[in-house]
Amino acid sequence: MRLLLPLLALLALASPALAAEPILLVTPFTNHTGSGEYDPLGRGLADMVLTDLAGNGLKVVERARLPEVIAELDLQRSARVDPATAQKAGRLVGASHAVTGSIHALEPTLRLDIRLVLVESGEVLLADQVTGSRDAFFELEQQLVARFLEGLGRQAAGSGTSTRVERFDSALAYGQALDQADRGDLEGASRTLGGVVAAEPGFELGQEVYADVMRRLYEARERRAGALSELSKQLLARCDEELRKGPVEGLEFAEAQRYFGYRILVGNVTLGQLNELLEKRSGRDRAIPDEHRDLVIQLMQEHAANTETYIGEMQAWYAAHPDQKDEDLDGQITDEDEDLAEKAALGDAGTWDFADPADVARDLAEFILSGVPDFYGDINFDVSPSLGELDPAWHQRGFDWLQVSLDECANVVDEDLRQLQVTKTLDYWGKILLEEGRKAEAITRWQMILDRYPTHEDYRDYEDKIRSALGVGH
Repeated sequence: MRLLLPLLALLALASPALAAEPILLVTPFTNHTGSGEYDPLGRGLADMVLTDLAGNGLKVVERARLPEVIAELDLQRSARVDPATAQKAGRLVGASHAVTGSIHALEPTLRLDIRLVLVESGEVLLADQVTGSRDAFFELEQQLVARFLEGLGRQAAGSGTSTRVERFDSALAYGQALDQADRGDLEGASRTLGGVVAAEPGFELGQEVYADVMRRLYEARERRAGALSELSKQLLARCDEELRKGPVEGLEFAEAQRYFGYRILVGNVTLGQLNELLEKRSGRDRAIPDEHRDLVIQLMQEHAANTETYIGEMQAWYAAHPDQKDEDLDGQITDEDEDLAEKAALGDAGTWDFADPADVARDLAEFILSGVPDFYGDINFDVSPSLGELDPAWHQRGFDWLQVSLDECANVVDEDLRQLQVTKTLDYWGKILLEEGRKAEAITRWQMILDRYPTHEDYRDYEDKIRSALGVGH
């Protein structure tokens, strides 16, 4: 398919603004490959196209506005970016035209599509595509941009060298890093981008974004450091020192216990700082004060990202030590650091009760979706609104971790403990679904408990939850 309307003449009739100075919004390309692992590629490709269009003299909505568009319209969970969605996105950021695209089957041939949508009416003004080997990803992206410029009656002003990547995997990793940065995981984004620029020394766009992420990361660290107590700073310095002893897969059990103790301590320090910044109310309830809103959200994201790392590292350690899968990696720190944590009012800061991937993933989901801290020390509060309430992408991430928790239950060796883990995960899943008004889905989770464990001691309690959701009398 190739729809190239007769250059500016017809386009000007459809939109006089296009003949003058259009403002283009480039939305993430939709992944139609059938494999979710390629979802981040759409974010990376959009950024490359945006850069090349800007480099050819077109006015574009700056990349810093794209996370706002993604969060507002929930594009990360959308199956596609259709003209109507692109129209809404364009209106959100004041664009006159939206550029959308899609990525199709990678093997044996990769196809990239692109469209230009008039924001005022939602009309598709231009559509084109290119096909070729995924190993020629950069060349295909350049062809796509050239076709697009041709359709607009523009001549390419340069060769697009700033977006040159030699490897398809580098483009995918670049998109993953952008997703991490959009979610506020600047630590993760910096690590991913560091690998990209090391592998692609000629990738100027990657270097530019890497420098920006590192700047934001250090600014965030400075803001955070200014709000931390001296004791907390000492504890974080100790954590940095201990966590350099990875990779965790190569550690023996006692070494891993100590490593994970400091991973847990990072989370505990973060929660301690959150507790200090949140409004104090009776009971556990804590609201985010306006004067600390940005810092609180940053700390919540950092806490969630640290816990995600903890889960991934546990999974990696168990995979490397299958003979010890019945051991809990619940952490241990030195007596000296335990005393420091006590003085900082963090409680029993280097351990996590019942620590296995199933437990930690469920508790992470509860922090993201309900604002309830997990088993870090003795800090107890419920923050409102939660990350999931603030950001649709984090909301989906919370439910993703519930699925991880349920999947990890299969690896729990003890049968009674496995039953406990499964029921705790499914019960919370049902609870949060019901709170969101998703009754049928909530009932399904409780029914899964009844189907799996017909002799469960709390069988009637789960039946009662189903009856209550259905509005049926007991």
